Amino acid sequence: MASFGFLLLLSFLAFCSAASFAFASNATLPYEEVEALKDIAKTLGKYDWDFSIDPCNKEGAGNWRTPAGPTYGTNVTCDCTYANNSVCHVTYITLIGQNLSGTLPPKLVNLTYLQTVNLAGNYLNGTIPKEWGIFSNLSSIFLQVNRLTGPIPIELANITTLELLDLGFNEFYGNLPPELGNLSKIEGLGLSSNNFTGELPTEFAKLTALKEFYINDNQFSGRIPDYIQNWISLEQMTMVGSGLSGPIPSRIFLPLENLTVLQISDLSGPDSTFPQLNETTSLRRLILRSCNINGTLPDYLINMSSLWILDLSFNKLSGPIPDSSENISSYIYLTGNLLTGPLPEPRSHRAMDLSYNNLTIESQAECRKTKTRNLFASSSTGNNSKPYFCVDTEGCSTTSKLTSILCISPNKLWWTPSFV
Repeated sequence: MASFGFLLLLSFLAFCSAASFAFASNATLPYEEVEALKDIAKTLGKYDWDFSIDPCNKEGAGNWRTPAGPTYGTNVTCDCTYANNSVCHVTYITLIGQNLSGTLPPKLVNLTYLQTVNLAGNYLNGTIPKEWGIFSNLSSIFLQVNRLTGPIPIELANITTLELLDLGFNEFYGNLPPELGNLSKIEGLGLSSNNFTGELPTEFAKLTALKEFYINDNQFSGRIPDYIQNWISLEQMTMVGSGLSGPIPSRIFLPLENLTVLQISDLSGPDSTFPQLNETTSLRRLILRSCNINGTLPDYLINMSSLWILDLSFNKLSGPIPDSSENISSYIYLTGNLLTGPLPEPRSHRAMDLSYNNLTIESQAECRKTKTRNLFASSSTGNNSKPYFCVDTEGCSTTSKLTSILCISPNKLWWTPSFV
């Protein structure tokens, strides 16, 4: 769950650092902001804030600040350094995993110094208020894992200070506003697991500060845009089941030297050759699953020293698997292709799924050289198209109905999900 995990982690770090702001015992929060907090609490369904306690008083924090973890916590943080340490302003509101069942408060904008709002992991419903478009200091909005709906209001594009926006795991729908392309400072955009439709706006070509882009599990249409090559700061991009079609533009990743995570799956459209990734030497996770990729595996790919997970399953790749170096340690998934040639040399520190290919396997003994390879139906023998079932059942119960899956490595669990 990339979107939720990474952006929420950033917010949690902000939560912790914000708590170190200086509090002045004689500083006060303006009446207007106190009244705004009361309205915000009522709208969200946050009924346990104690307004008899100054939320900016570090000594008497009460339930304004509670112990926090990545998926829960309450924090209202103030900066009390204004007017010679005599005036406070609310700068951070974090209400993660608080079972809130209300709606998003339009009067949040009355906290004019607010920099971060994190309402992730609740049961909030309704739409994003258009009023939020007048924020002038807001840098981070985290609304993931709620029950929010509606299209993204165009007014959000007016928050020119916005750096992180995560709307993942909600029920938002409609086309993405082209105006979001004006968010020149945006570094993280999480839109996964919604019902967004339409093509990715061409205006997104201007989002050159983007480092993270997540659009998994949506209903977008159109092709993967060439302008992604403009996102030269990009570090992570996931398009798993996004609805977009291929082919993957061959050269769009060449300028993206900082890319560490690239996940694309379930593309419709014509076949294409393997995209050029020889310059993206920092890749740790590469998933191009069911993307209609044909041709042979590039020699450089399987020797990327930083690569941890490689998943090229369910494509139309052919030819032999390139020899790999000793120092690469990874999970490699090549199931459901047209690969031929000899089995790659086993490595005790690497797990490989080579099932459902046309590799050359000389004997059952070769299957048992290592317990870190899934070779189920990985070879056709002679002129017979029947697959060679290369499964080691040693140590398995003969009554097991899952022998071919669970007993490939009966004494060591090495398998991990492809989409982490």
